[in-house]
Amino acid sequence: MSDFTNDTEKTLAIYDTLLTYIGSHETDMVMRAQILTGYSKMLFKTGDDRRALVIIRDLLSGYEEGHSSSDILSNPSIDSITVDRSSLRLLQLKYDILWKMYKETDNLMVLEKAAETGELIISLIDKIRINITEEESRLVLGDNYRVTYLNAIRDFELCYRKTSAFHYLEKAFEYAEKSKVAGLLAATRQMKAVQFHIPDNLAEKEKSLQREIGFYNSRISIENEKERPDQTMLAVWNKNLLAAVTARDALFLTFEKDYPEYFTLKYNNNVPHINEVPSILGKKYNYINYVVAGSKLYIFVVNNRFQELLTIDTDSSFMKNLSGFRAHLSDPSRSEAARTGFMDYQAIAYNLYSTLVVPLKKYLSSDNLVISTDNILSYLPFETFITSTYADSDILYRKLDYLMNDYNISYIYSATFMNENSLKRGYGKNNLVAFAPSYSKSMNIDSLIEFRQAGKFLLDLPYARREAEYVAGISGGKLYLNDEAREDIFKSTAGKYSIIHLAMHTVVNDESPMNSAMIFAHESDSINDGLLHTYEVYGIPLRAKMVVLSSCNTGTGPLSSGEGILSLARGFLYSGSQSVVMSLWQIEDKSGTDIIKMFYDNLKKGMTKSIALRRARHEYLKKSSQLRSHPYFWSALVVYGDNSAVYFPWRIAAGILLALLALSILLFNYFRKRRYS
Repeated sequence: MSDFTNDTEKTLAIYDTLLTYIGSHETDMVMRAQILTGYSKMLFKTGDDRRALVIIRDLLSGYEEGHSSSDILSNPSIDSITVDRSSLRLLQLKYDILWKMYKETDNLMVLEKAAETGELIISLIDKIRINITEEESRLVLGDNYRVTYLNAIRDFELCYRKTSAFHYLEKAFEYAEKSKVAGLLAATRQMKAVQFHIPDNLAEKEKSLQREIGFYNSRISIENEKERPDQTMLAVWNKNLLAAVTARDALFLTFEKDYPEYFTLKYNNNVPHINEVPSILGKKYNYINYVVAGSKLYIFVVNNRFQELLTIDTDSSFMKNLSGFRAHLSDPSRSEAARTGFMDYQAIAYNLYSTLVVPLKKYLSSDNLVISTDNILSYLPFETFITSTYADSDILYRKLDYLMNDYNISYIYSATFMNENSLKRGYGKNNLVAFAPSYSKSMNIDSLIEFRQAGKFLLDLPYARREAEYVAGISGGKLYLNDEAREDIFKSTAGKYSIIHLAMHTVVNDESPMNSAMIFAHESDSINDGLLHTYEVYGIPLRAKMVVLSSCNTGTGPLSSGEGILSLARGFLYSGSQSVVMSLWQIEDKSGTDIIKMFYDNLKKGMTKSIALRRARHEYLKKSSQLRSHPYFWSALVVYGDNSAVYFPWRIAAGILLALLALSILLFNYFRKRRYS
């Protein structure tokens, strides 16, 4: 302890000497800020919070006149703060100090100031994200500052519990929404903004300034991490950065004044108000937003009757159960320990139901659930949780009381993304295109199970082709089969269709998710090689109501903090599809085909996507063998995005026709009587 005290005193003495020096000499502002930031960190470590906050206040305010020691908790406006990572670090230091003060005092005002500082950090992150054009860079930003969003949710949740003030619940919901797919939202908004034409010179200037700001921010950040930063280079880079930021801000004013639609679309960081959610999703739906934050699980329940926030304490066993459940689902046991696997499945599935669903049941207003998952929850179909354990001694997965028996379940990234990506096109004409290539190489031809995930060799997928033929047939759609199912045809035609069906192999690249690909028929073209990569999907403008990715692992990939699973399906939603039916693991060829056929049959009857899939699963389970009743075979496909019906409900249509017919008869009889009276 004494060594730590001595080292701290020595460090403070060095800072005191540096402060004396910069007080009597003209020094570079960047160097001055770095010294003062380091000094405030040391003061924080030694417990001198007030002096540290005074220094931070002065650094943030640029030493403006009029400040007194009584306002050291206050924050400047976002517009007066330099948009860079140095400002982020300074605000984060202030947040850490305020949070420590709150923990020591339990003072509500200090907690509110900490929450306010967290909001300022997130506003700054939003501004930085707008200036980033690369998807990978946005993902890194989301990973690095994920904890900031979680802290904001926690702080406003605490304020809500202490005061019962509804606006704190609204704030917690706002940051729960902002914590989800912020990078994808920014990219989507930029893509939409491009549709509004602005002069080429302004568009190029905007891109150039974004690149320039990104370059200098990166160089400054890297240099500051060095043990001995080059102060001369930092001064030059900061000067250039300031000039670029000033030019960009002036350009923003031009956009706001002369091109308001472009400006609003591209630079909008708003999320829907909690009361607006029912109008976005529909009044018959319950929106459930899960946020996993260490040992806390936040669950927001929003519908036309309730807006509630539940906070559940979790431990290591919760995460262990999630991982164990995923393992049970994606790898059906065929060993002598099948009974043990069956019992373990029930125990975990019921435990997850008790943790994730039971606490919110009293707030549900209907049997329609729209779920925004988080963290490892994104890999699980909630439909496979069970609501009670099975007492019989037989191993019968089809007899279990699955959650899907009680609810229609679909998934979305967030209500904000749903609102941003929604464009109600009505029923209208539903033109479908289906692609199902053949594969010349094969292996394991005696295997009972063939998968749609490419391995060392490409197994042929005969059931996938039959599936594509079936859905094209009942929909009157266009079918590209075998060698015609080519990548170049997909790229040139996909944008013309409202329903896109892809039944084929996939290759998932966990190291580089943008290079995951769907495998079309082989082509010798150097551009179109038969591999439709995720990064290529991002560049294909779609107008689809639904894309069905009847292929393996299209909804899986590496998990990015705040951005969710970096999957192939994500690319189709970005490109303009209103919904995606995707797979969470390898689809077994035959069972996948059976379910897809019944799914389309139900869609044609006018059912919503979640109801159509739920009923297809039930029909499948009625006919399945003991082995194939395992959830692995029937629960891989899930619905993401808009859940509305694709086809006009035939019962409603029949009812309207009958009503019109009855009205016609009444009118005919009425006028006939008048004629002869």
